[in-house]
Amino acid sequence: MKWQNPDHNRTAERARQYFRRQNDLIAGEMEQEMNITDIKIRKLLNEGRLKAIVSITLDDTIALHDIKIIEGPQRLFVAMPSRRDDNGIFRDIVHPISSDGRASIEENILNFYSDYLHAHPEALEPREPGESRQQRYFNPNLEGPQ
Repeated sequence: MKWQNPDHNRTAERARQYFRRQNDLIAGEMEQEMNITDIKIRKLLNEGRLKAIVSITLDDTIALHDIKIIEGPQRLFVAMPSRRDDNGIFRDIVHPISSDGRASIEENILNFYSDYLHAHPEALEPREPGESRQQRYFNPNLEGPQ
């Protein structure tokens, strides 16, 4: 018969409980949503399928540039920043991991794009040759475009 320390099982169980609590805490922290704290329309386009190029800021901490608003066959959609690899295939540089995250980002961006166009209908009017278009910035925490 093998001798076993009576405290061994108790100590092992305490260690398992401790690590479960730590894992739960870490998982809880990772499940927090990132919030879009700023949206900037960098460029508006009148022609073709590409309608706008947008930048967003997440939690006032990280900026994502070169997000594209594209007119698809049935609706507008958001394309994440990408680059072409050696095989000619476009790969996202950054992208949401979950479909809920993608839907949230797309909804926020498209709502602001729509709000901006409603507030500034002249933004997509044809310009005279040589006439510049101002960049317009707006913040999602405000009532509308600045």
